[in-house]
Amino acid sequence: MGTIVVIGDELACVGFALTGVSTCCPPPAELVPTFTRALDTASLLVLSRASADALPPAVLHEARLRESPLLVVLPDLTDPQPDSAFQRRMYAVLGIEA
Repeated sequence: MGTIVVIGDELACVGFALTGVSTCCPPPAELVPTFTRALDTASLLVLSRASADALPPAVLHEARLRESPLLVVLPDLTDPQPDSAFQRRMYAVLGIEA
């Protein structure tokens, strides 16, 4: 497996950094360039929910359409609300009425 990169807040990144994973806690002005660089270098890219929400929707959408790297958005540790769009898609695929 290639490089794993985690982009998020310091709390989320500390645990990953202890395991040897590359982490980055960019200031808001540097989030998009940092994310773009990570897309080009990582084989697995993990984003905190806050970082994903702070990215322009078009940038995040384009990244999700890419075949590589695998992109994972972590739930927020302080407010673990599910991604409502994902939940709707999951229910639709499973044929469950919401």
